[in-house]
Amino acid sequence: MSIFGKKKETQVLNRPKISQYKEYSVPGSTSCLAFSTIQGKEAIVASALKTRGLIALSVDGEKLWSFDTGATVYSLAVANFKNKQVIIAGSGGKVFAISDTGKELWQYQMQAMQSGWKKSLLNLGKFTAEIAKAYGYNDVYHLAAGRLDGEDVVVAIGGWEYYYEGPQVISAYGNHLCTLKRKLLGTIAPYQVIGCLLDLSPRGDSILAVLLSTSIKEVTAINKDATIKDKIKIDIDTAPRDRYTQGGTQDKHRGKLVAGKLDGTDSVVIGDPTTRSVAAVSLDGEKLWNYKISPRGDVNAGINDIGIGSINGKSVVIIGTFDQSVHLITSSGHLLDTWRYPSNVTNVAYGKIKGKDAMAVGLYNGRIVSYTLE
Repeated sequence: MSIFGKKKETQVLNRPKISQYKEYSVPGSTSCLAFSTIQGKEAIVASALKTRGLIALSVDGEKLWSFDTGATVYSLAVANFKNKQVIIAGSGGKVFAISDTGKELWQYQMQAMQSGWKKSLLNLGKFTAEIAKAYGYNDVYHLAAGRLDGEDVVVAIGGWEYYYEGPQVISAYGNHLCTLKRKLLGTIAPYQVIGCLLDLSPRGDSILAVLLSTSIKEVTAINKDATIKDKIKIDIDTAPRDRYTQGGTQDKHRGKLVAGKLDGTDSVVIGDPTTRSVAAVSLDGEKLWNYKISPRGDVNAGINDIGIGSINGKSVVIIGTFDQSVHLITSSGHLLDTWRYPSNVTNVAYGKIKGKDAMAVGLYNGRIVSYTLE
């Protein structure tokens, strides 16, 4: 691993000790990855493109349980509902809530748009859209779990007919609460989110998303009643859509928007396969940093996943890219360490192993590697 430490005027950023803990494998490219606590044990929950459902493993590699959703799981979230940890998975056009014992709590069928002629057009497109076949764009491809207006909720985005219905807000009991739609030119139109660029605000008062009607340089805060609360400008570097590194299957529509606290500041961190940098901004609109993944010319590494974690109480950001790299940076956007793998990085996750700060990396070749961070 190579280190490119930087120095701030008031703080020296030390290289962390990163120790590989264990390696695991799943059948095919990892599609989802998260740390969780399963039956009192520190665990990893994962899914893959070539399997149905998901698997829960202790951090030591013991299989705790598997859950068959009937189709590939393309989205995953770990929720805390009334102090109980629940695994939320999107698969086959449905959202599943699973207990820490691997039992189904409820399932929610995503609502689809009702227009017959629009559905017909979309169905024609399914047979030619190869990326949809590989990455489930007629499925639930992004989930966010958290608090909204004092209530535990899940927000789900689906593809095709679900996409044109809009993001759907689901209660902790699996009930439909609302769909994000707005009045537009005398009609009711759904909010259309770019890829997976959506999360719940850490303040619990809005849904944060990058909308198709704007651009990746702006995050919109949307109230539960579908009115716009705020618009936050993002300083991020984009790249031509046809400039990508080679190898594997790259989903040009995913990327990641993750909201959370960066050393106490309510923030949004964002990156996308069409950007050559990852940017952070506070929810009050203050630019925090712009970290360049691909500084050379117009080469675009492709940002596949982003996670927020901490090392010894200090916030860090974990970035996984299509060009087989992981970048570990500070809350102020300074590089702590970066390293490469023999396969594309499809997922990253932050959690705990034996009480220590930890991360996991999921790869296109089906490997998952966990590390402790000190």
